[in-house]
Order: sequence, then C-alpha cells, then structure tokens
Amino acid sequence: MLVVEVLSPRPGDVRRDRLDKRSEYARFGVKLYMLVDPEARVIELCELGADGRYVLDASVSEGKLRLPGCEGLELDLDVLWAEVAWIIGDEAEEEETREAATEGDDDVV
Repeated sequence: MLVVEVLSPRPGDVRRDRLDKRSEYARFGVKLYMLVDPEARVIELCELGADGRYVLDASVSEGKLRLPGCEGLELDLDVLWAEVAWIIGDEAEEEETREAATEGDDDVV
C-alpha cells in the first residue's frame, strides 16, 4: 500500500503532516509513504521497516522517480513541478522548468 501526503503550506499543520500522520500510517502497516512538498519542490519516499519505523529511501526534486513495489510507475518530477507552478500561477518558474525539461531537444522550436 502507498500513501501520498501533500504537505500543507500552513505552519500549524507541519507537525500533523510530518509526524502524527506518519505514526498513524505505520500503525496501519502502510508500506510506502510519500511526502510531497510543493513549495520546496521535494518528494521524500519512505519505506516501512521491520521495526515499524519509516526509513527514507529517496529525497528528490528533479528527474524521474521509480517507486519500489509499484512496477511501471515512474514520476517525472520536472513535469510535475511545471504543473504545480501552473496551478499556483508561478509563471516564471514554470517557464524555467519547461526550458530545463526540453533542454537538448533538437526538435523543440
């Protein structure tokens, strides 16, 4: 089972999002736990260990992320963050991300 937690931008929710929910998910036996921080543009992937605690498997902000145990599932973070920028209206960052994602493409005009 995989749970994806999108972190809230409200400072008051940091403890709940990062600590309280993590304990709840571990108690329910959630094997993979992904934290998505749209503001920092970082994804943390944690896996439940035999001791019932999460171990950080990956902390990434760009490129592609393959999820263990989810064969064929791959997240393109450059595309994801471009979408996030578009949703929140961060046009300058969206353009930078789009340019970086297409860098080296000869057929892009």
